[in-house]
Amino acid sequence: MWLNLRNVGAYLPEYKAIEDTVFEQFEAATGERTFKRDVGVLISSPNEHVHYHLDIPMVCLVHLRGQKTVYVYPCNEPFAPQPQVEGIALREQEEQLTFQSQFDKAAVELVMNPGDAVTWPQAAPHRVQNSDSLCVSLSCEFLTLPALIRANAIYTNGLLRRKLGLKPRLTDKIGLDQIAKAAIARASKLVNPPPKAAPAPIVFELDENTLELIELSPGALSALHAPA
Repeated sequence: MWLNLRNVGAYLPEYKAIEDTVFEQFEAATGERTFKRDVGVLISSPNEHVHYHLDIPMVCLVHLRGQKTVYVYPCNEPFAPQPQVEGIALREQEEQLTFQSQFDKAAVELVMNPGDAVTWPQAAPHRVQNSDSLCVSLSCEFLTLPALIRANAIYTNGLLRRKLGLKPRLTDKIGLDQIAKAAIARASKLVNPPPKAAPAPIVFELDENTLELIELSPGALSALHAPA
């Protein structure tokens, strides 16, 4: 079992208060204003494993119950191939990346117990392994102004690679080149809005009568996620 209850603060005032506290403390510590916040409750089974992936927004993980280990990897090649990172930003693919076992030699290993919180560099690949215990965490996604510029620069790099055959690079420092690329991305999204989500994997439903696998239609998926 692995559940991600997204944006819980919009439905439960208690979690909205927790969200405000988390980000107030983050802003006080960093001096950066945060926006586009999304705090989700992660509930996962013992020994569950979240595979190697990255997030385009910034992430802060606050652990509440059980024990889990987070492995964080460098943001550069070969750990995060730029064409794949751009594909995630363009929503051509989901967040998973190609993993090689030798990557673990470069990983930072973080064992998390209740009360621990951690954040990592934007778009840093990571994976998570639960211990033999039920785990509950808060997954806090957000953006700062530098993170927004960087996310849009990645988006523009993807366009340059795919449409013009260029091989753009992303620098660590926010400079005029990244700001210009961010402006291009914003303009491009106005003219050609990107998909709302990456292509989802095929979802199947087990029919109790026939015991056949039936592919769910997009309409059926929407009905499953609709509020009761």
